[in-house]
Parts: sequence; structure tokens; C-alpha cells
Amino acid sequence: DNRILIGELATTREELLKAEEVLAECPPAEVMAAQAAGLAEMEQTVDGARRKMEEVEESNRRLEGELTEVLVRVRVEEAEKGVLLVENGALLAGSATLEASHAALEATL
Repeated sequence: DNRILIGELATTREELLKAEEVLAECPPAEVMAAQAAGLAEMEQTVDGARRKMEEVEESNRRLEGELTEVLVRVRVEEAEKGVLLVENGALLAGSATLEASHAALEATL
């Protein structure tokens, strides 16, 4: 019985030594607390960056909408200028026709 008990004690002693080695490899509680604080700070930084990115994306969408409105206004203005140019061309053609008619009347008189 003593041999069995001595064998069990030796096994328990070996297990305790292995457990002590594992614990020795673990960082102290202060280091783990500092690592946890660093991780929490990194998470806050990432969250802040994510919020900032969302704000920038929202701003970009707003600016895109404003730019689209400006482009539509510019196209409308260009179309209106085109209409004015056509009207101006028609007036010039009408004026030339009147001048030609006037010249023809003077020639017949």
C-alpha cells in the first residue's frame, strides 16, 4: 500500500511541477491588466474611427446629392442657352431676309 501511495505522491508532485512551469510562463496579473486596458483602448480607437468613417460616408452622400443638383441646373442652363442661340439664329436669319427684301424693294423703286 505504501508503494502505491508513494507512486501516487510522485505523480502528483510531477503534475504540480508541470503546473508551476505553466504558471511561470503566464504573465503577471499587472501585465494582463495592462494588456486588457490596451485592448479596451484599441477597441475605443477602432470604434471612433468607424464612427468618423460613417460620418465621412454620410457627408460624401450629401455632397453627391448636391453635386447632382448642380449638374442638373447646369444642364438646364445649357439647354436654355441652346434655345436662345436657336432663337438668335432665327432672328438673324429673319433680319437678313428683311434686309434682302428691303434691298429688293429699293432696287425696284
